[in-house]
Amino acid sequence: MMSLLMILMLSKMLLMMIMKLNSLSFLLESLGWPR
Repeated sequence: MMSLLMILMLSKMLLMMIMKLNSLSFLLESLGWPR
């Protein structure tokens, strides 16, 4: 049960990081920066 909770937390953290990276790249693109 504990390992399942840890997996859930890790996946959530990973998802948050991916969302942050996506929003960051979107911001840079809107500013006119190349990828």
